[in-house]
Amino acid sequence: MHYVKSGAILLLTIFEYLSFFFTFFEKRKFRKRTLKDIPATIIVTAFFLLALAYCSRLSQLLIAGMMMGVLCIYFVLKLDFKTFFQLFIVAFPILEIANSLIRYIFYLAGMRNDISKTLLTLIIIVLAIWGLYFTKLQRMPPNSFILPLKFNCIYAMLLFVITVLYSFFTSFLEEKYTGNILWLGQILLILGGTIILYSSFFIIYYINAKRRSDYERFVTEKYNEQQRTYFEQLLEKEKETRQYRHDTIAQLVQIQYYLENQEINTARSFIREMLDQITNISRQNIDVGNEIVNTMLNYYLAPLKMRKYKINIRGFMKQELQVSGPDLCIIVSNLLKNAVEAVSVMDADDGFIDIEIRSGQTMWHMMVKNSTTNQRVTSTTKADTQNHGFGLSNIRRSVEKYEGIFRTVLEDGVFTAEVWLRT
Repeated sequence: MHYVKSGAILLLTIFEYLSFFFTFFEKRKFRKRTLKDIPATIIVTAFFLLALAYCSRLSQLLIAGMMMGVLCIYFVLKLDFKTFFQLFIVAFPILEIANSLIRYIFYLAGMRNDISKTLLTLIIIVLAIWGLYFTKLQRMPPNSFILPLKFNCIYAMLLFVITVLYSFFTSFLEEKYTGNILWLGQILLILGGTIILYSSFFIIYYINAKRRSDYERFVTEKYNEQQRTYFEQLLEKEKETRQYRHDTIAQLVQIQYYLENQEINTARSFIREMLDQITNISRQNIDVGNEIVNTMLNYYLAPLKMRKYKINIRGFMKQELQVSGPDLCIIVSNLLKNAVEAVSVMDADDGFIDIEIRSGQTMWHMMVKNSTTNQRVTSTTKADTQNHGFGLSNIRRSVEKYEGIFRTVLEDGVFTAEVWLRT
C-alpha cells in the first residue's frame, strides 16, 4: 500500500507540472520522438523507481516528483532551456502556494494524514488546471501568461518571498495562537492565499494584455503610415502617367515629322526614349496581388531602387489569406526591413535583394534573400549596428500563431529568410 500511494504522489506531481506548463504557458507543441529520447526515458524511469524505493518521507517524494516533472517537461514539450527556466521559476512558487492553501484547508477540516491530504490536494489542483483550460484558457490569446525575461525574474523573486512567508505564517499560527485569534488568522490565511493566486494570474495577464495592446497599436500606426506612403506613391505615379499622356500627341507628331523627312535613326532613338519612359513609370509600382504586401514592398524597396540596387521580385499571391492584416504586416515588413538595412550599408554594385512569393491551394510561401556583410545573425535593436536580428522574434511569434514555419540561413554572405503559412 505504501508503494501505491508513493507512486500516485510521484505521478500526480509530474502530471501537475506538465499540466500547468501545457495549459497556462501555451507550450502545446511536443518534441518529435527520436532514438535520442531513449536515454532520457530510461533516466526518468530509473529516477521514478529509485524515488519509489528510497523516498520514505513525503517531502522527499514531492521533491522527487517535481524533479521528474521538470525532466518530463523539458524532454516532452518543445521549448529551449532558457524559456523552460523562465517559466519554471514562476510556475514553482504558484503551485507551492496552491498546494499550501489546499492542504491547510484540509487541515482545518480535520484531516491529519499527510499522505491523504497531499493526494487529494494534487488531484484538486490537476482538475482545477484542466477545468480552467477547457472553460477559459483555450479561448485566450497565445502566451497570455508569459512575461519578458527580466520582468519574469523579478516577479518570480517576489513570488518566492511570498511563498516562504505564507508557509512560515501557516506553521507559526498553528503553534502560537488559539481561540479567536487563531480563527481570524486562519480566515486571513485562506483569503490571503486565494487573493495571492488570483492576483498572480491577473497581474501576468494584465501586463501581457497591455503589452499586446501597445504592440498592436504600434503595428497599426506603422501600417497606416506605410499605407499613406504607398498611396502617395500611387498618386505620384498617376500624375506622371497623366503628364505622359498629355505629351503623347506632341511626341507622335514629332515621330511623324522624322518619318516624313526620312530621319529613320532619329525616329528610332525618339521611340526608344518613349519606351524607356513607359517602362520607368510601370516599374515604379510593385504589384504581387495583395494590397498589404504591395504596400510593404513599395514602401521599403523604393529607396533602394532609386539608388540602383539590384532588386528582383518574382511571383504572385492571393488577395485573401487566413493571416490577419496586422500579422501579415508584421511578417512582411520585418522581412523586408532586415533585408533593406543589411543591403543599405553596401555598395549598389554588391547589394541585392531577391524576393520570391508563391501562393498555392494550401500554403503561402515568401522567401527573401539579400547580400550582407554580417558573419552571423544576432538579436538587435534599432540603435545597434547589426543589420539582422531586429524583428526576427516578432516574425517568429506571428508565424507560430498560425502554426506556420519560419526559417533563416546565413551562408557565404547571403542571408535567406523564408516563411510558410496556410492559405
